[in-house]
Amino acid sequence: MKKITLQVGGNRNVPVQVEEAKTILKRFEQQLAKAGSTVEEEEDGGGEGTNQVVVTKIDVSCRQWTAEAIEILKPLLSNVSVNVEIIDMSDIIAGLETSIGLNIMALFAETFLPAAFTEGGCLTTLLLNDNAMGPRALKVIEPLLKAPKLQVMYFSNCGLSAETITQLDEGLKKASNDDVAAGGGGGGVARLSAWNLDRNMIGLDGAKAVSKLLETCPKMKYFSYCGCRPLSEGTQVIVDGLYAMVNNHPDHPLEQLRLWDCSIGSGENDDDAIHTLSKMLAKTSHLTHLNLNDAGELGEAGTALVVQPILESGCKLVDLNLSTFLYIYVVFT
Repeated sequence: MKKITLQVGGNRNVPVQVEEAKTILKRFEQQLAKAGSTVEEEEDGGGEGTNQVVVTKIDVSCRQWTAEAIEILKPLLSNVSVNVEIIDMSDIIAGLETSIGLNIMALFAETFLPAAFTEGGCLTTLLLNDNAMGPRALKVIEPLLKAPKLQVMYFSNCGLSAETITQLDEGLKKASNDDVAAGGGGGGVARLSAWNLDRNMIGLDGAKAVSKLLETCPKMKYFSYCGCRPLSEGTQVIVDGLYAMVNNHPDHPLEQLRLWDCSIGSGENDDDAIHTLSKMLAKTSHLTHLNLNDAGELGEAGTALVVQPILESGCKLVDLNLSTFLYIYVVFT
């Protein structure tokens, strides 16, 4: 079996029109044919092969699209997407009028449905960074969010609001309920292993929705909430969710936590989020990366509240950022 990626590429400032779509289609067909020939040659030479070429990643990111262009690529992309594990749809509707952008998102969601739900569908990772994901956009891609094997979601700089976080939570719970009803294992929420929400100014209500969802994630290895500016109250809510997440699930697998630009406080006040964070860190024995850059002036006491529980947890931390202006690299042995 030979695994390949289909990547559109090209000039991000030039929309994909019909003629370019035809060129892309021809390139993809040639790429698949060449990969198939390679597999046959390996088999003829006694190598291990199954005479099969599978596309495991499709990347249509960083381009504007026309509906006509998508229709040209749709048959091929739909056909190969049953084996696709990663779909990158980042930055595909920037600058488009709302109705046009919604149509583009809907067309791609329909195109990639085999990756999510065809028998044997393999979709695990969905990248949607730099798209304006209002409630209507989130609704049109909900079928992909309900993919029973979905584990990784990137929503950096998507303009998410408290409403859309709640909507996302409900969509994932639908996946969970559908999966359990079908005899599946764990559901959409329980399977989440990575979630990036960087640069979404979702406010306190949005932070509460995120926190509530985090509590239900026993397999979360990577969580990033950088540049969201939740202020002190919102940070406390997020950290409460993280603490509940690791406390509710012994030996939680969290490896990477990024809270750049969150306000954890220095520990001088009893209601500083750093106190809850400190308790959480004591329970993260698998942590390898922690980013608290620009989270406030920790001082000696605040730094101790972070470092001491890390040392006591026994984790093998290799990357720690506690700076306001500098990036600090620390290796614990």
